[in-house]
Amino acid sequence: MSFRRDYKPLFSIRVVDHNSNAAIEEVVVEPTSQCRKLMQDHQLLAKQRSYGMQVFYSLNPLVAEPLMGAINSRVRLDFKLSLPTDFYQRYLPDVSGDKRLHLCNLDNSGALKAGSAVGLSAGASIAANDALHLVGERFELAISPPVGAASFELRQPFDAAVLNTFDLAELGQGARLEFDLERLESGRYRLSPDNTPAQVTDLFVENEVAGQRCQALISIYVETPQTLAPVAGYQFNARFESR
Repeated sequence: MSFRRDYKPLFSIRVVDHNSNAAIEEVVVEPTSQCRKLMQDHQLLAKQRSYGMQVFYSLNPLVAEPLMGAINSRVRLDFKLSLPTDFYQRYLPDVSGDKRLHLCNLDNSGALKAGSAVGLSAGASIAANDALHLVGERFELAISPPVGAASFELRQPFDAAVLNTFDLAELGQGARLEFDLERLESGRYRLSPDNTPAQVTDLFVENEVAGQRCQALISIYVETPQTLAPVAGYQFNARFESR
């Protein structure tokens, strides 16, 4: 069998000034270990750029089915974003000390945002409501149960089904409660008291990133074959407002 590998743009992650649209430099975007494994499985290549990251897919044009490692169902690719030390002196938002940003290309219904150029925040630019608790499988959380609550319930972001229940009697006492999510896959979840399900605490469970100093986690979802991407690839923008 003849073999040749051509690389085509799949997507870029760009960190930009929301007002000027200029790239914010000295940022570092890098895949998590789990993301590297998925990229190998789907024959993807990541390259660091001055604006962030660019990802390519692979073709072998000498065979009948040239696409290598085709994506035919939803895949989540997670990237760590590290910002310069003086970044938050120049840019918003103000993020509380125990939270970090989670940016992604899903809308508020869980569907992929449409278009070839997509913002990674809930609004036009990144705000405090894009932040959540980035935790390992076992963690402590400063959270106060409301009066009458008997447990906390865990759900996926876009599903009302309860995945797990944590009785208050088993969570310890004091200002910080102890949770164990060891049986769950890495990803985003909602935690809420059983008697007040609208009182949501957003979590992202990721052992590797929870123990590191990055300021944000970026999740890029792809669910169709790479050859359906625009010629220049999708452009995903992390847009920060200057102070």
